[in-house]
Amino acid sequence: MSSTGFPELFPPVRLALPLITDIDSPIIESWKDSGSHPKLEATPHSVLLCPLTANDDIQSAIHHLEKLASILHDTCGIASVQININPELDGFDSTRIKEMIHGEVEKVNGSITLEKTFEPISKYLWTLRENLNNISTALENGTMEIDLKDKGFPPVLERAHLRKQAAAEAEGLRWQLEKKDMEILELKKTIKSRLDDISNYKLRLDMAEARIESAGKQDNVKVQHLEAKIEQLVADNKKKQIEFDETMDALQKELKDCERENAELKQIAKNFSRKTLLDIALLAAGLKLNSKKMEDMNGIEEVIDVLAGRSVRVLPNLLRVGETVDAADQGVIIGAWLKWKEYRDSVRQKNIQRIESRAATSPVQATPIGLALGREEAALLEQQLAESRDALRRATLEIISLKASAHFICAELSMAQNRNGVIRLPDMVCGPETLKGKENDAALEAISKEVEQLKRDELKYMVFIPNPSRPRHLQEQDRARFEKEREAYNYQVSRLRTRLHQYWKETCPGQPFPNLFGLSTVKKEPAKVRDVRYGSEAFKDICNRWGVKA
Repeated sequence: MSSTGFPELFPPVRLALPLITDIDSPIIESWKDSGSHPKLEATPHSVLLCPLTANDDIQSAIHHLEKLASILHDTCGIASVQININPELDGFDSTRIKEMIHGEVEKVNGSITLEKTFEPISKYLWTLRENLNNISTALENGTMEIDLKDKGFPPVLERAHLRKQAAAEAEGLRWQLEKKDMEILELKKTIKSRLDDISNYKLRLDMAEARIESAGKQDNVKVQHLEAKIEQLVADNKKKQIEFDETMDALQKELKDCERENAELKQIAKNFSRKTLLDIALLAAGLKLNSKKMEDMNGIEEVIDVLAGRSVRVLPNLLRVGETVDAADQGVIIGAWLKWKEYRDSVRQKNIQRIESRAATSPVQATPIGLALGREEAALLEQQLAESRDALRRATLEIISLKASAHFICAELSMAQNRNGVIRLPDMVCGPETLKGKENDAALEAISKEVEQLKRDELKYMVFIPNPSRPRHLQEQDRARFEKEREAYNYQVSRLRTRLHQYWKETCPGQPFPNLFGLSTVKKEPAKVRDVRYGSEAFKDICNRWGVKA
């Protein structure tokens, strides 16, 4: 409450201060005079008797004093509540305090305007002053003293009065004790009900903790099982990845070799004209007719075989543009190609043997192994190139000498062309392209593609992994769907196996079906489970192994 607004707030209070002083002074004087007044001396037979006017004054004073006290008490209570609500509040202004007093005055005195708030308080104070003056006057005049004779009471009655008073007090105490006992019983009942609730809550808590522990154990078991499956799948995947990488490396190496060989063959094919290739093919036919003469020549047969083998790769292109060769010449060309293949393999084998023999005989000199092997191989290739060039020169001279003997073959070819038109490539192996076309079987390719697809889908149907976020009944539906798909997959595998066996019987009749790993087809009988009875040694061993108390 601010001190600045206090004088403005209580103008009637300033006026009432002398009234309060006037009220206090007669009371103190009357109290002092009551002991010294001759009429108010305490005698054994004198008592104070309040007349009706003095009694009314006392009652009126008490009544007005209570109203003033209640107004001040309620106003202070409202102010303390508002201060507790807002601790940062330092005080109230005069208007706010006046409003609080106005509300309490209206409760006591009735409806009144805000400007006349302090009029009832001033009225109460004036009335209180008058009442106290009247009481003080009555005390000073001694009008309230009346002398009474001491009639006295016999000791029995006094003791009876004392006993009666003690009995009343005891009755009051007994009633209070009964009330306290009832309160104690109610508190006991409340405590008992609270204890029952606590025990129920504790039981529920224990049950919930047990359920959580059991669920945690089940989840740990499932997680361990899934982790083991995942580790197994990861290991299998790594193995398959390694196998796939090795296979891809081997295939890449073979592809590079084939591309290099193809590039070499294309370069060789560009160096020869169509006429030269046809002459070489006819020369090969003539060589077969004059085999004795060719045997006497030194190395020409090998060179011609090499050239004929290289020409076979471009022969189908020559046949497509209109040049004709009969069946006999085709057989000769095929034989030349086979001889060329044998010659190429023998040359490669000889080169490898020479390199190995030189590396084995001089291991000390080959300090940088890679450089030494490269030099040896380069020397061998240069030597082989020189020999091939010499053989080519000799073969060219022999070709010129044998052209005369090949004219009748050309005449026969032209006659065959006039009779039958263009001779088309028969359905037989005549070179690498026709051999590749013959080897590419459509049924076998379809079976191979289907096998690759089934191998890709194999991991998908190995293990069923449920989705923990889905409900239980949906997980069961997923499991049933997975089982159906796996049965369909197994049916496709068995059907493909049947087709493969049928293809083998059609392609290689009478031969046994090959086994990749040489495994025996005899099925192992499952081990019989021994009979375990309760109380036997086997039963005790199993219980001890699993930690079960029998």
